Amino acid sequence: MPVTKQTYSLTATWTATQLADAFRSAFIDAGLMSDWHSAFTSGSTLNRVLRITYSAGKVYGDCFYWFQFTTAGFWFQVTTGWNTSTNVPTGTLWLDFFSNTTSSPSGRQMHSGSMSTATNAELLRYTSQVNNTHSYFVLKQSTTQNIVFTISHPSHQVASWMDLDKTFFSHFITPVISTSNASQTLSFNSLFTLRRSYGAGSIIAGTTSSGADFSTCVSSYSIPGRSTNYVSSLPIPMTYAGGNSTAFSLLIPNAVASGNPAYTSNYNPIVTGVPYSFYMNNSQLPSDFGIIPTYVNNTLGIGDTFVVTAGVEEWEILLRLNGSGANTSASMAFGARII
Repeated sequence: MPVTKQTYSLTATWTATQLADAFRSAFIDAGLMSDWHSAFTSGSTLNRVLRITYSAGKVYGDCFYWFQFTTAGFWFQVTTGWNTSTNVPTGTLWLDFFSNTTSSPSGRQMHSGSMSTATNAELLRYTSQVNNTHSYFVLKQSTTQNIVFTISHPSHQVASWMDLDKTFFSHFITPVISTSNASQTLSFNSLFTLRRSYGAGSIIAGTTSSGADFSTCVSSYSIPGRSTNYVSSLPIPMTYAGGNSTAFSLLIPNAVASGNPAYTSNYNPIVTGVPYSFYMNNSQLPSDFGIIPTYVNNTLGIGDTFVVTAGVEEWEILLRLNGSGANTSASMAFGARII
């Protein structure tokens, strides 16, 4: 079953308000909110807050995703609380929020370089028809991909071993693909860390370094190369997000017929149904979002159609990284099924 795809267009010359409104519509259509928890303008910066309750009744059961929009794009950070009267985050600096500056962007810039209002842009929403609590968003300008991201739905259920009376949970997630020799690894990274955050929060306990620079790998999947040099074919633990996130990676199904005669042809299926986060109980990717490994095609492009069977199973590529060569080096993509 194909995903539902919707485009929220920003026609030149678009404004910061139109950009913020595109996100509002996409988040409502994805079932993440009925409206912003808080929406206000400070100086020339538009501030918008999305509140998601992951565990009602817990001290830190709510996550406040704070977005700031300008004509250069959007920034984001997370906070443990928000005061809708004073329009600032609540709690203690570094522990509960990274910054309380609302008049200029103060979080993490979430696109590659500054956007231009003189060029058309679009926000794309891909929502599963198998399980509509899964949506991925792509912010694009012209032919340039800026960011692919998702925000975890509360129904995916934070794992019970996380004590939300003492620690803070957030899941603004970007898939990232990296290469190691002839192999490829796709990791799902949860961006932004506060001192109160689960996992990585302790690493900034004694520093005022930006929590925006630290992310947590919440799941990771690899496909090996097919070189005769087995060392160069193996994936190795790698760093992501500027070198501040490490990962252990699971090898996904694959086989070479010349090495395993049980297969009549080489085997590297599209993988669905795996968790995008091991920190949540019900995060399995539905069957219309998939991890796509390939060896015969190392010219994958953003927005290309990856065809398994023409007219029967086709996927749109949201994210990809091409290997150095065909056959012996792996290429990898993350895609949404469109047929």
